[in-house]
Amino acid sequence: MRISLIDFDPNLGTRLKDICAAIGVEASTYADVESWANAQALGSRAGGHEAGNGFSSAGTSSAQNGSTQGGYSSVGGTNGHGDMGGSATGLLNNPVGNGNGNGAGNGSPYESSSVVGGSAAPQVPVCTVFAGPLREALAGRNIEEVRELAGGTPLLAFSHQADADEVIAAMRRGLTDVLLTDQSPQLLADTLRQHVATGARQAQKAADTAQLKARLTRLTDAENEVLDAMLDGLANKQIAQSLQIGLRTVELRRSKIMRKMQAKSLAELVKFVCIARGIAGFAGTAETD
Repeated sequence: MRISLIDFDPNLGTRLKDICAAIGVEASTYADVESWANAQALGSRAGGHEAGNGFSSAGTSSAQNGSTQGGYSSVGGTNGHGDMGGSATGLLNNPVGNGNGNGAGNGSPYESSSVVGGSAAPQVPVCTVFAGPLREALAGRNIEEVRELAGGTPLLAFSHQADADEVIAAMRRGLTDVLLTDQSPQLLADTLRQHVATGARQAQKAADTAQLKARLTRLTDAENEVLDAMLDGLANKQIAQSLQIGLRTVELRRSKIMRKMQAKSLAELVKFVCIARGIAGFAGTAETD
């Protein structure tokens, strides 16, 4: 699991990467919105590194082996209290693993179930953070450009300070939340963890929808005619009469539809088609049966 970090202030970027490492999340760093957008367009990763400008990664291993990025000390006798500018990972009470502060567990707190069955978690940023003065995020169309490519995942800002007018303006333009450096390290970690979990669910829903759309495009025109009739609630004999084809032909096409859509039942088929077509009440639903 990883987030994207648009790093207007390297010092803040380092702090945020330390928090990410402590909660078991990678941070891919970009110097500006343009390099971030280029990396999203390329959409490729190799060996933990993403193609694009200015990328670096702070993964889970740095939290687990007691090291951090940027010269911070991590374990160092701290106990969950203290100044953010001193030590980093050691302040956060071992939240890696089960997401409840009890240390490394057997699962990830960010795992998200897939509605389509068997689809892997999407390898995309589940959250994007502007690190630096909020005015940098507000400059030009920075927020809008990231919002357009972020796939509905959370868009945050991490700053030393922000006045009310800036926060309101940023929220109206699409920012999800503003994190401030004077918040406690534990609160920052917990808040970021919540946004990452939300982003993981949203990214999985987007991946599910894309996969279902791809399955739907594999149906032939003849199969789509049968599918539409099925969605209208017609029985096989009624479909045969309506389309003026044989009953056996209907059964064969219906079988191919179920196989191509990978649906185990008619109810699941209806759900898959509604999600793929963006029908209200189904779009983005990603609960396993």
